[in-house]
Amino acid sequence: MANPFERPYGGQRIKRYARIFGSVASGLRVLTEGKDIRVPIEYMGGLRDQSVPDYSAGVLPVQTLKFYSVVVDSERVRNRNEKRQTLGGVRRQKLPVILGFEWCIRMKKQDELFQVMEQVVNTLYPTLDILVKADDEPSTTIKENLKIVPVSYE
Repeated sequence: MANPFERPYGGQRIKRYARIFGSVASGLRVLTEGKDIRVPIEYMGGLRDQSVPDYSAGVLPVQTLKFYSVVVDSERVRNRNEKRQTLGGVRRQKLPVILGFEWCIRMKKQDELFQVMEQVVNTLYPTLDILVKADDEPSTTIKENLKIVPVSYE
């Protein structure tokens, strides 16, 4: 019997989804003290968005993004042995999951918080749908709809 874990996966899909959400979140801006400020993002894995010229650690406002859960989406699960024909050959069904991220935005001033909440709620309610081209295999390009669904605002 072949070992079911023989073929390693590189975690490329999860990394891709985290980067997509990070790129959406990195556009967050606030007006404070007469200046338009881009809110830098820090990933809880240790990576920081240092593309902002005046980035410095420990300064507010700042946003953090942390990956915390994988939940099987029971509405989209099919038989794991089901195969799909693609241009590059036959591919097995990937297990559809809901990835949980915690997005925390810290501000110094209440006015900044109100600006951020208005932007976030207007952008993400009820969902933010993004069309993603997945190039997991060189000979195929699969388009999939990535839904960003906020669970709560606390």
